[in-house]
Amino acid sequence: MAGVSSIEGARAADTMPEPGTPISLRIVVHPRPERLAECRQALAAMLAAARAAAGCRLAMPVWQSAGPAWAGCAVIRFDSRSAYRLWCRSEAWRCWLNARAGLEDAPAAPEIVGSDDDVELVLPQRRPAPPPRHKMAVVMMVSVYPTITLLLWLLSPLVESYPLPMRTLILSVVMVPLMVWFIVPWVTRRFAGWLAASRGAGRLRPGAAGPG
Repeated sequence: MAGVSSIEGARAADTMPEPGTPISLRIVVHPRPERLAECRQALAAMLAAARAAAGCRLAMPVWQSAGPAWAGCAVIRFDSRSAYRLWCRSEAWRCWLNARAGLEDAPAAPEIVGSDDDVELVLPQRRPAPPPRHKMAVVMMVSVYPTITLLLWLLSPLVESYPLPMRTLILSVVMVPLMVWFIVPWVTRRFAGWLAASRGAGRLRPGAAGPG
């Protein structure tokens, strides 16, 4: 699985504390909406196994709403490098890595975030994927067609004696600011749920599942 080996690789080695000092491992998950319940169960099972592992001082998750979906973060703290390495070779950790590959679109590699006792559960901001082009085409059509029809109806009697280039210039000067600052943003807000919905999955309403 891509990114798994990086825990023991160069990226982790740069921040690896000295032997005998605590190590905190942060895991951030962005499950597919339709796999949320399964992801929560898999993460809870992995953390339960971590709490029972030798040298584990803490294993805590937090879930929060991220628009139409949910994001999760967990921190596992070990009392030494040897306990951390032992956990990385455990069956429970391998099962979690294999399971999350099917629960997320792009699983992020776990990250060593520090060795102190005050490491916070932080969910990094993830740039949302842009809406599919066919959906944006619908939004633009809904925005442009009624606007240009209304403007032609209003302006045609006033500019019909002007040359064609001048008529289109006047139409553009009026229409473009309306589209950019008012109409397209308004239509986009009306279609926000549809634009953000995952392909093949319905929206998950915040509150459908609580923190676990």
